[in-house]
This record gives sequence, structure tokens and C-alpha cells, in this order.
Amino acid sequence: VKAANEEKPFRFEIILPDLKSSAKDIHFCPTESFQTLSAAKEYAALLALLSLQSNIPLEMKLPEPYRSSWIASLELKKREQTPNKKNKEENPSNESDQKENAFVVKSDRVFNSLHEKEMKLSQIAKSKAQKQRKFEKWTEEMLWQRS
Repeated sequence: VKAANEEKPFRFEIILPDLKSSAKDIHFCPTESFQTLSAAKEYAALLALLSLQSNIPLEMKLPEPYRSSWIASLELKKREQTPNKKNKEENPSNESDQKENAFVVKSDRVFNSLHEKEMKLSQIAKSKAQKQRKFEKWTEEMLWQRS
């Protein structure tokens, strides 16, 4: 993947191929660019692990720069999934120093695969069609009542 930032020229994309259809391949590409190719590969792998195995406590096995990123990314994922309840109270003071320097790994792709995008578009189309049918039914009822 071509990086937009000249100071950090490396980005890496991991593709998990679907054996039956290439349209269902899953792509993982971090939003950030990196100064070295190895860092770009490692953070792309970390993003793939976060997407596929976030329920496993891998932070116990990861070395430090990736451990902090793993924890910070999991916390961001939890905050995005749950409504704002007590996010400010949940930050312990002893871990906040480590989290300030942690890099949060995010994907720049809204959809992981073409199949997922097509499914979302078909859901939107069905929803629009249902709304259109309800509107047409309502206008017929209104016209019927007037006559």
C-alpha cells in the first residue's frame, strides 16, 4: 500500500484470502504509515489479530510496544461498542502513563471485504424500498379518504 506521508513511507496490508471467492477476502491495513517496513508489517499483523482474536488476552505474550498498542486498541474498541457511561472513571492512574505513549491500531477500511460492503448496500436498498412502499401505501390511503 502506498503511504501518503513521505516522512513515514511504509504501509503494509494483510489479505486473508477466501478459498472460494476473492470477493470475500478480508483486508487489514492500518491507517498510519511507519518509518520501517518491519514496523508496518508488525502493526498490520497486530491489526489482524485485534480483528480476529481480540477476545484472547494476547497482551501477556506481546513485547512492550505492541502490548501497549494492544491494550489501548482494545480499550478504544470497547469505548466504541458501549455508550458513554463511566469512561473517565475507568482509567486507573498507574496505567495512564503507559497508555499515553501507546499507538492505537485502526483500520482505514470501512468494510473488511467486498462481500461485506455488498451486504451493507443491499440492507440499505431493502430499507429504502420498505420506506417507499410505506409512503406509497400512506398516500393511497390519504387519497382514498379524500374521495
